[in-house]
Amino acid sequence: MIANALLITIAFLLAYGFWLMGELKFMAAYKVVLLHAYGQWIGVSAAVLFSNIFGAVLLLQRKFLLKNTGRKLAEQILAFKADDKDRRIGGLVLEVKGDFCQKVKEILDRHDRGEDFIEISLDSEYRYNPLNNDLDAYALAFNIASLLNNLFGRGKEPFWQQAYTNLVKFIILLHKIAYDYVTLFNVYECAISPPLLEQRIREAEEIIMGRHFAAVTPEVFGKRPVELASLGFKHDPGKERYLAEASKELWDELHAGGLSAEPITILDAKFADPDKLEQLYAVQRWFREDWKRIETKLRTSIVEGISVFLSLFDDNPKVKRVFCPKKECYDAKLNADGQYGKPLPSFSWLVEHGAVCSLNFPVGMNAGLAKAIPPTFCYLKPYYNDRNKSYFEQLAAGEL
Repeated sequence: MIANALLITIAFLLAYGFWLMGELKFMAAYKVVLLHAYGQWIGVSAAVLFSNIFGAVLLLQRKFLLKNTGRKLAEQILAFKADDKDRRIGGLVLEVKGDFCQKVKEILDRHDRGEDFIEISLDSEYRYNPLNNDLDAYALAFNIASLLNNLFGRGKEPFWQQAYTNLVKFIILLHKIAYDYVTLFNVYECAISPPLLEQRIREAEEIIMGRHFAAVTPEVFGKRPVELASLGFKHDPGKERYLAEASKELWDELHAGGLSAEPITILDAKFADPDKLEQLYAVQRWFREDWKRIETKLRTSIVEGISVFLSLFDDNPKVKRVFCPKKECYDAKLNADGQYGKPLPSFSWLVEHGAVCSLNFPVGMNAGLAKAIPPTFCYLKPYYNDRNKSYFEQLAAGEL
């Protein structure tokens, strides 16, 4: 468009120049004097004339030749092979002005593709957790750092980006090894609250290394030794108690027999998953030997570098509900009735199946949110675990 406007402007000025040469032949004898006296003003006038003509041509092109071009191009793309489910075109629509998503839906309806339209908005039924994928913790943290650079620009001092990338990496890693699930809200609340982060590390120790027992005192065991021994209770060396591996059946038996027992957890690294255990040790080393040794003011400055973005998923309940869904949302059994929302399939799955995913976050609704959410979706696209199976096959099998 700019090239065409430039070409038209140059052609017009050349034609105008040749016409003036013909009309001003009588001044040819004085050209040296005129250029010497008024050369600077002639050049400025020519530049102003060039700018005005170029701007006018560009404006006319945009007003008359490119009117509704986006809608027309969208209709051509979405109408291609609309009746062929294997070849129809899918894509991602980013809302800017506030009405384009609705126009795309109307286009799909006209071509009998209404079921292919998926809208992501604060009021939609879909839920999308950007961190719920098979990428490792560092890759997710690096993507978040890249997103922050895209939103707020890159600072001159690389220390701050490196520091908060490291912080986000270890928080994500902690949640993945302990709970197999993490959201941006989890990252935010642990980043701003060191006591909560320390509590999550203790919970991870119990989950990964913990063995759960039911404990009874020697007095209780002495009253019914045969019955308790048959349930697996054995004396704990060095402790005045008797232990048995905890299970639902054991607790039911104890409650039915009117026996009082105390649940306890014993940390034993021998029974932990070796990989998760090593990762837990890495998180502990980082927290105790790195993060806690940084001065409080410096830690606060590091956290502020990411809280300006992550707080979006806390101060707005609708944003939190859509982008930080509960883990149960991805459980086919627990979410059979859709009470936790409908999980969004992977972007690659959507495109492969001809779906048109619309991000409806116009600037007029919330300028800050509209600036942050679309890049979040692009930098942290949803994935699914097994690319040889469809998303819904994995969801039904409980693999996601």
